[in-house]
Amino acid sequence: MELLREYMVSRQDPFRTQTAIGEIGRIKTSQRIEMRVEPDSDGNVPDLLTQGVYRVYIHGSWLIGRQSMDVLRPTDGGLTWTFGPEPPVASRRALTMTRFLNRGRGVLAMPPGSWQLRNLGVETLEQYGYGAMRIKRGPDLVHYQVRFDPAQQTQPEPDLIDLRLPSAYRDTFESLAKDLGRDMLSERERVDAITRHFATGFSYSLEGAGGQDELPLKRFIEVSRAGHCEYFATATVLALRAAGIPARYATGYAVQEWGELEKAYVVRRRHAHAWALAYVDGAWEVVDTTPASWLPLESANPPWWINGYDLWQWLSHMYSKWRWRLDSEDDFPWVVLIVLPLVAVLIWRLRGQRVEADVDIAPVPVARPGEDSPLLAITVMYSKRN
Repeated sequence: MELLREYMVSRQDPFRTQTAIGEIGRIKTSQRIEMRVEPDSDGNVPDLLTQGVYRVYIHGSWLIGRQSMDVLRPTDGGLTWTFGPEPPVASRRALTMTRFLNRGRGVLAMPPGSWQLRNLGVETLEQYGYGAMRIKRGPDLVHYQVRFDPAQQTQPEPDLIDLRLPSAYRDTFESLAKDLGRDMLSERERVDAITRHFATGFSYSLEGAGGQDELPLKRFIEVSRAGHCEYFATATVLALRAAGIPARYATGYAVQEWGELEKAYVVRRRHAHAWALAYVDGAWEVVDTTPASWLPLESANPPWWINGYDLWQWLSHMYSKWRWRLDSEDDFPWVVLIVLPLVAVLIWRLRGQRVEADVDIAPVPVARPGEDSPLLAITVMYSKRN
């Protein structure tokens, strides 16, 4: 069922303008590696990679809303894509990333403050106003460098949409904000109060908030107080807005698993995550209220076949890098070691089938019913006389 579901997902458009509560939860058990991240020269990687930012919440779904789309123009022979202001040299950082694309299409997960992509050989790259970077036509595998400045602001300024509350939840979150001291606290104190609220008495669960209510967030806040990251992120965004702080809903991946085979961080589908973005003191910042226990909980009790599955994914990754010429010629022996045994097995199987086809096999006599009966001779004699 997992393989069938992954195949069906691969046939869909990788760029989506909405996401619903529960969609991230459905891929939390998948061990499939989405990308590999090589740390910078200091050995550091960002905790989160942003893939999409949403602004409008309606009936359990987050929508992107109105935003501009720019088709980027590359330089350096079509390999360098610049989409933000160049930061000072002292604050520049860089990561090297590798990821597969669905039929040459996909949305890149980017560290905060990204401003340039290098060595990205794709035909069409589009940038959306709130952080999404979409490859529309490219190869099946891309290996590129992301240059970023964590202190640089890439999100547009907030507007009234970033303060909007859905009518069904207005009373719930207005009451929560009032109880937390909205009218007596500064912006920073309001953010801290909301963070402390979700850190007290709430727990992480892949089962969601439970129940079949039409208002799942109300049940999450008032009854179950347990859910996965989508519940925490959505409730945090609406609580911030009720407290008068512009907020947005972000999705992407957490970077936290080191891969010994790759000598890089591996990002699996189960590392998908959601969090809030709050506009505080004139700048956007991450507000992640999901309990930190979500990472060890999801990595506990791995399936028995995970080591073999990871080895197979790594071999496929190495072969694809060679196929698309993403490595130097010095890495070719690795591909030889992978491919030659497979070719040898294929030749041996084909040769065995041909030898079997050339051997003359005598027909096997087929016994007829009644041949072992003592009445057979009488029956034959009777038939000859008549």
